[in-house]
Amino acid sequence: MNKANRKEVAVEIFRGKFGFADKYALLGKDFRGAGLKFEVLSDPLQTGDGLSQWVRETLMK
Repeated sequence: MNKANRKEVAVEIFRGKFGFADKYALLGKDFRGAGLKFEVLSDPLQTGDGLSQWVRETLMK
């Protein structure tokens, strides 16, 4: 959810460094909840004017 305009978006991360889940709930109201820490890294293969080297955001209908 884009907090600026309240519209749904899909975010594609080109390159990242992911860690282990720091919590994982199997029971209770947080069923299927997990916490995951990650770092978004620059992708030098993404080139061009106005293109991000980190992520691509696509507006969902």
